Amino acid sequence: MCGATGADDAVAKPLTVEQVRSEKQAVKLLRRQTKELDSLRRRHAKERYDMLRHQCVVFDKQYQQHERQRLQAERKKNKFVSHFHRSNKSMFSILL
Repeated sequence: MCGATGADDAVAKPLTVEQVRSEKQAVKLLRRQTKELDSLRRRHAKERYDMLRHQCVVFDKQYQQHERQRLQAERKKNKFVSHFHRSNKSMFSILL
């Protein structure tokens, strides 16, 4: 133990004015950094929420457009099929 006695370890060394000031500055800096970090976290959460909402809106628009086009194509197909059946029925009735 390098010859140190236990009594020397128990005695607290007095702090100098400079040490107290530097500790106060460190605490003040830590508070400021914590506040900035909280602010950044809140801003990031808000931006993430806004981006998610925007992506949902864009996706919904694309989905609706796709569904509209699919329905139009299906209507065209059904119209063509029903017209084709009607014209074929009249051709068969002429042949009979």
